Amino acid sequence: MRRSSTLAFLLLACAFAIGCARQAGFVAPPDTIFDPNGAWDPAPGKWERHYIDRCAAFRAENETLDPDARYIVFVGDSLTEGFDLDRWFPGERTLNRGIVSDGIAQWPAHARPRGLTNRLHASILDCRPQVVFLLLGTNDLPHENVSMEYWIGNYGDIVDTTLAAFPGVTFVMHTLPPTGSNYSRHAFLNPRIEEFNGMLRDLAERKGLPLIDVHGLYADERGMLPDDLTRDGLHISQDGYARWADAARAYFPRDPALPANTG
Repeated sequence: MRRSSTLAFLLLACAFAIGCARQAGFVAPPDTIFDPNGAWDPAPGKWERHYIDRCAAFRAENETLDPDARYIVFVGDSLTEGFDLDRWFPGERTLNRGIVSDGIAQWPAHARPRGLTNRLHASILDCRPQVVFLLLGTNDLPHENVSMEYWIGNYGDIVDTTLAAFPGVTFVMHTLPPTGSNYSRHAFLNPRIEEFNGMLRDLAERKGLPLIDVHGLYADERGMLPDDLTRDGLHISQDGYARWADAARAYFPRDPALPANTG
């Protein structure tokens, strides 16, 4: 019980620090450290364990990055983790910071291994980013007991924290793609995706950020993910990534070896 209370306090403290960064001067909050051998109650499930292991791998990879280089960082959930960056962007300084089943933030007052807000250093701030591509939110929207304002608010904090740390970074937002007929909850989720996409467009406009309309790239005449681009109605086939890759390539720097700007 004491361990869970301590973790909950850390999560709330990190969220508070992110939200106050714009007002009190930028101080990046530390990543919440999820001890893989900790006494969790309940114990981490399959995808929570995957989150812990991926974050550890990110931290290890970040230690090997060229300190004089800037990187192109793709951040998100399974759609990003499944993006074969070496195939689509050979020779570029790309980093994949996607985690299957992940979302924008913790569920409110629920201390579990989850959320980009709990891995900002490992996934963005310690990656020496020159460009950040963020596609995230599909795994948050099924939870009707959490308002969309909560998710978009945390998304905005991620943007602000990144821009404060790296003023010259190109931060590229994305709308969420639709789900397809093979996904059993498509009739429920697709309208929520479209509503959240409206919030993402508004946020991008307010922040003056570029936005890739992934929904528009993939939606068919029914507003759904076409069957020939997905095996399960939720994930994109490898060949289907060509559309996203073409759209993303327009934001790649002409000179990927520019000196690092640590903010």
